[in-house]
Amino acid sequence: MIAVVKVADYTNKTAYVVPVNLVQSGKEGNYIYVADGDKQNAVAKNE
Repeated sequence: MIAVVKVADYTNKTAYVVPVNLVQSGKEGNYIYVADGDKQNAVAKNE
């Protein structure tokens, strides 16, 4: 029996993990929108 094993040798504790369908594409590259603020005063930010 033969197996292929991949080891994750890189981690980033400050990285965001989002579903791929939330990533938008534009002229300047990929981006997502982030809600900033509380429920009453939320503002969309382009990150």
